[in-house]
Amino acid sequence: VQEAQMILGVKPDAQWGEVVKRYKHMFDVNEKHGSFYLQSKVYRAHEALEQEYKEDGRYTPEETTGTEGPAGQVPPGNDQQQQQQQSQEQKP
Repeated sequence: VQEAQMILGVKPDAQWGEVVKRYKHMFDVNEKHGSFYLQSKVYRAHEALEQEYKEDGRYTPEETTGTEGPAGQVPPGNDQQQQQQQSQEQKP
């Protein structure tokens, strides 16, 4: 979680909206002018913080982008993982 906060440049007590804002900005910048590796690190940092915020009860879905990138993209290599997660969530 500390590494995820460092990657996104947010403080431990940051509101979820700030995390999402930083994630969107960094994801877009790395998509246009950066590297796939950095974009992947940003995406994974967002995932880690999202899980932590949900566990702590600080997650607010109205301020989220879901598991997609800011423009609705899913970073390459995540399609299969997302399908597995969705099928697990749908099981009773």
